[in-house]
Amino acid sequence: MTVMDYPKFKFKEKEKDQFLEVLLANSILVEPKEKINIIKEDSDDNKFLECAVEACADYIISGDDHLLKLHQFRGIAIVSPREFLSEI
Repeated sequence: MTVMDYPKFKFKEKEKDQFLEVLLANSILVEPKEKINIIKEDSDDNKFLECAVEACADYIISGDDHLLKLHQFRGIAIVSPREFLSEI
């Protein structure tokens, strides 16, 4: 996961491995059937919308500005980690 290599997160290799292990153990993997092309500025971000729709997700939790400016997509709330933690 490239994001985990960002200097601001300061993950050690062992911490990344442990985090990914917990994440995978508590995840449901989906293969999106629908292609979505809503985010034009960074079309790579559309994959998150596709997965959320396929999984019937309630939330997309992200720090990505392209996603956050949507606020919601097809009834799926798009919030920052801080917003999500304040809601639960």
